[in-house]
Amino acid sequence: MQAWGRLQLGQDPQHDTDGAIPLAFLSTRYGPATLTLGRQLIAPGAARMARLDGANLVLDLPADFSAQGYFGAATTRRFHFDRGTWLAGARLAKRMSTHGTVGFSLRQQRREGQVDREELGLDTLWTLGPVRAVGFVFLSPREHGISEGELQLLYQPTPAWTVSGHVRRSTPGLRVGRASIFSVFGEGARDELGAHAQWRPDPYLDITLSGDSFLAPEGLFGYRGSLASTLYREKARRNRIGAEVVRLAESRNGYLRGRLFATLAPWPAIGFSAEMVGYRYDAPLNGSQLALWGRAAATYSILDDLRLTVDVDAGTTPLARSQVKIMARLTYGYAVSFGDGPAPLETSR
Repeated sequence: MQAWGRLQLGQDPQHDTDGAIPLAFLSTRYGPATLTLGRQLIAPGAARMARLDGANLVLDLPADFSAQGYFGAATTRRFHFDRGTWLAGARLAKRMSTHGTVGFSLRQQRREGQVDREELGLDTLWTLGPVRAVGFVFLSPREHGISEGELQLLYQPTPAWTVSGHVRRSTPGLRVGRASIFSVFGEGARDELGAHAQWRPDPYLDITLSGDSFLAPEGLFGYRGSLASTLYREKARRNRIGAEVVRLAESRNGYLRGRLFATLAPWPAIGFSAEMVGYRYDAPLNGSQLALWGRAAATYSILDDLRLTVDVDAGTTPLARSQVKIMARLTYGYAVSFGDGPAPLETSR
């Protein structure tokens, strides 16, 4: 179970006392079957992290096959669910020895008896020596288009070097329900091609370089490149300091972004983090080309499962002349197990 709440002190028209139960479920396993009931996230295949109030059944089948089916009410992050919206889906997967998996899935969402969103999906993961391939494609059968697809290849020739490349297509208008207003204003297909390289000469240093080019609707073309470096004080990586530079250029506008960040844990129960981000836009926004934002946080672990965090955010952007926000969060997590038999019933922490 996961829950959170926020108590607003004073008058704030944009923020009010609020809370939610993102997850609340029970899961049990009997033989090859695993049944989960309650509010949960459905991750694999066309489900794509769908939030569901309902049931999810997973079966381990012979010959390294597995099957999954789920049904329930599609929910939001608040206490209520979106009335009239029902979600159902299934996935059949095959594990190919120790090299990888391939899965076929489908998902349908209905609102007031009408199909609101429908997708067919194919996903795969393969590992062959130092090469790893991850790919997926999701189709919208009624619109006869690809809502999202990606193929990524990762190669690790040595423990210190990792390089990867990817090609991706995304159609935002096909990733939301037909009843949503965002489906009307959704953009067309966006294609992207990129590469990434990371050098880790020792446990105390990371250097990462990445670049992407993209082609969006209406002939919008651009590229994005970044360079980041992080230094660690110890192998456990509890303390770090780093910097990042990002350049985005496109037909309409672009920016140069710099970021400094640090995380310090001087004692096991106490930690600090801070970051500062600055932007310089190619074209003015509301008459300004600069933005600066900073954040600092302190965390104290009162108990093993009870943590207090205080955040301070401040900044100025073209959309807000200045803003300061202070927030305190008290977080508690727990795990409970019922029974000691071969098929225990557990809650999620």
